[in-house]
Amino acid sequence: MNATLNDLATSPSDIPDESILRSFEETGYLGPVPILRPNECRPILRRLRDSSPAAGWSTGRAASSRAFYDLATHPEVLRWVTAPLGEDVLLWGASLVQRRPDEVHPWHTDVETASQRGRTVTVWIGLENTDRRSSLMLIPHSHRFGTSLQEVGFNSGKRRGEATTDEVVRWARSRDPRSGVVQYDMGDGEALIFDGRLWHGSRNARRRGSRTALLLQYATPDTRIRMPDPEAPFEWPFKFLEEPRPPCILVHGTDRHGVNRVVGPPAGEAVDSLRAAPDVRRIRRHWIREIDRTLEEDARTGWKLYPLFHGSTPSMGELSSHVSVLSAGTEPHAPHEHREEELIIMLSGEAGVVKVDHSAAQTTTVENIGPGSFVYHRDRQRHTIRAIGPEPATYLIFKWHAHVADGDEPVLESSVFHFEGNGVKRGAGTSDEVSYQTIVDAPTRYLRKLQSHMTVVQPGAGYPPHRDPYDVVILVLEGRVETLGRQVGPRGVIFCPAGEPHGLKNVASTPAKYLVFEFHGRDPRFTMGLREVAAKLSSAIPRKVARLAYRVLSYPRSRRANH
Repeated sequence: MNATLNDLATSPSDIPDESILRSFEETGYLGPVPILRPNECRPILRRLRDSSPAAGWSTGRAASSRAFYDLATHPEVLRWVTAPLGEDVLLWGASLVQRRPDEVHPWHTDVETASQRGRTVTVWIGLENTDRRSSLMLIPHSHRFGTSLQEVGFNSGKRRGEATTDEVVRWARSRDPRSGVVQYDMGDGEALIFDGRLWHGSRNARRRGSRTALLLQYATPDTRIRMPDPEAPFEWPFKFLEEPRPPCILVHGTDRHGVNRVVGPPAGEAVDSLRAAPDVRRIRRHWIREIDRTLEEDARTGWKLYPLFHGSTPSMGELSSHVSVLSAGTEPHAPHEHREEELIIMLSGEAGVVKVDHSAAQTTTVENIGPGSFVYHRDRQRHTIRAIGPEPATYLIFKWHAHVADGDEPVLESSVFHFEGNGVKRGAGTSDEVSYQTIVDAPTRYLRKLQSHMTVVQPGAGYPPHRDPYDVVILVLEGRVETLGRQVGPRGVIFCPAGEPHGLKNVASTPAKYLVFEFHGRDPRFTMGLREVAAKLSSAIPRKVARLAYRVLSYPRSRRANH
């Protein structure tokens, strides 16, 4: 694609549309796309260089380093990766690529992804001394040639690094006359996204300063990723090792294939500059996931994690979600604590929730839960969870971190809540067609209010599109609903950020039942109370106008039946 995508990429609510994806399918790449702010790049690079060494092979930094993992799961990266790959995505490679002045990276196809089987996407982000003299060079359309550059060179009597750029262009144009060399005037923080089969290379033509780039490599879970044989890692014919298999991390969706070795994310703190800084670009679009009922266990560790989402929202600095499958008799970790608040919603199986208090005695309590219960852990609560039934325990987790307002008001303590067996009754502001039962309604350290309720919607009933001044999560338990252009059944998870219009309708012949969580953020930049807004207005404009503004702002809140 010859035009940059800067105008599109600067709006985080945009998602690559069909015309852009068609261009990716045709040319094999997108970009340059701004991912990081230029002033972020040097501090991030220092952290990457100081992080843990690679796990298993030189490309495996994401499996060992939280700094690499956090960048690879940055919302601005993932939205460009999931667009061409789909909902199910593995991260298999993460590394730094440095080129000294006048150093050449020969024309090549990445060995691990050169095969025509499977789908792969590579993200190349310039971090240091990136400009037109040092940026990546691409051969458009080469991902469709059906052969790697190394194979073409081998058949022409050339080994890796021996072919000139003119020869590479000649080979490419003999297969597609539109091919040629593309090189952009990029800056630090900008990225190129390209098909893993694309021919590419680089030369740092700068007189001073090494150019450093971050390389992130993704694949669909059905794509076999294997390590190249170290005896001939880059030459044709390619040779691979069957064992050991490189570590891959599921960063989006599910893995139903099992052809790769999938490991959990590395431990460690998130990169705050990407997750919770006040001026981080925020995710302002909804997402919907349906959780498979047959998620696999990890036979070796007893704990397998399936990421759903990680990003910042209009009302919170950081929100993440994943599903965990815990084998019978195991626990994911010893009792630990973290800065985030957390919800654990049981989907199937039985578990014991272990809590350790902060007293000198460090008293431990255990409470057993199953489907129909959820757990709230406040920040810095020492805890773990243990599967206690004969079957694996599967549970959905939400973790968040946000602005903390001043004040000494009491906040919600870590608790277990049971939402099944209590019945659902008609609540204030509801009708016979839509009823709800409140489960929790209390402030937390990071939220002005955490509100949860169970809702039952009769067949054909629902509510029209509206906007809420808080983030909303809906877990469908029974029936089938239509929302945001999709139909969602049991174990479907719907997230709608503050301010995005959404409605819902029961499209089945039986009642729909779902669990709702409302995250009312404390941050005054996003969640200023309606009365405070009205008070500010009344001091500046006539009282009649202020009353009208208050009624408009209050409209969603006066319709509890909306959820």
